[in-house]
Amino acid sequence: MNDVFQKTDTGSIFLFPEKSLLNREDAARELGISNRMMLALIALRCGPPSLKIRSKVVWRREDLYLFRQTWMATVHVDDRDRTARFSAARPDHSDDMDPLMRVLGQRAIRHRIVLSVFWTMGITGGLMSLLLF
Repeated sequence: MNDVFQKTDTGSIFLFPEKSLLNREDAARELGISNRMMLALIALRCGPPSLKIRSKVVWRREDLYLFRQTWMATVHVDDRDRTARFSAARPDHSDDMDPLMRVLGQRAIRHRIVLSVFWTMGITGGLMSLLLF
């Protein structure tokens, strides 16, 4: 028996591997954040690494898992224990967004905006000082 085809008493069952390339909505759901937050992370270039295949942007499931682990490591939280506790606490709300990932996403967006503002201020100040002196 191989892992794709299984024989049963009533017939055959085909087991297909799960999708490893995800679109934006599926990637956001995999991370536990909203679709709008995923758009903001993409626009500010602080989201998970993506692949562009022809004209479609997709995310690998492994990259999303590593990205989630990296975010969890910034606040010293183990994702395995936390995910189990989160799903056990709310079994009927499997589509809800992960509150910790939402907060970490907001933190990443805020951090990128602050850095962009400071760099813009520094470059603008430097250009003004060159023009004035």
